[in-house]
Amino acid sequence: MNWKNILLTSVLIATTLYNCKPHTELKISNNTGKKTFISQEEGEQDLQILAQYKNKEDAWIYFDGMWADIGTNITNNSVSKSNSTILNAIPEDVLSSITIHEYHTHPGNEFINNTPPGPSDYKSLAENKKFLRAQRNVNVVGNVVTATGVWTYDLTRHLTYKLTSPQEQLQKKVSSQLSEQTFYLAGRVFTNPDLNKEEQIQSFIDSMKVEGVLMQYKPFEKN
Repeated sequence: MNWKNILLTSVLIATTLYNCKPHTELKISNNTGKKTFISQEEGEQDLQILAQYKNKEDAWIYFDGMWADIGTNITNNSVSKSNSTILNAIPEDVLSSITIHEYHTHPGNEFINNTPPGPSDYKSLAENKKFLRAQRNVNVVGNVVTATGVWTYDLTRHLTYKLTSPQEQLQKKVSSQLSEQTFYLAGRVFTNPDLNKEEQIQSFIDSMKVEGVLMQYKPFEKN
């Protein structure tokens, strides 16, 4: 078997695994507006399954033992988040010390990718941080769940302000610069043959911190 056939076989195997339906019954709901009362860890495990077997993104919020699906306009590489659904899920008297965890999936499997948050994710988080600070006086952090782990990310106040500035030209300039830098760093780091996978991830995290994006990565345990 030549290398082309080997590559084709590998892609077919990966695609087949990607499209297989999970055998585990999910606890979390993926119907917009529906709430589920399970732990953060249980929810993340369900999102791992959805990331691996469902070829579309979706979005949730989690706090205080409750998950709520907030995703709308769902596609295989994007999802919108319903502000009205978010507000319905978070009571007006919620404690300001509560941190809202915003989650969405990046579809793929361990053979295809482990895509970290990108520029559109940073922009979306900045807007939601500003919105929920005004509406509920709470903080928000972002989480991207892939088939292999959870990327948790936050933004410095300075970057959040610039990404939501009333000055439209400043918003566009900062968004463009952040996008270029993110893709440059990802391309440089994740193709570096001198680093193993863990070192590549940590190098990307350290590089994005300089840009005002604060990240952590938690791999799932392999079964």
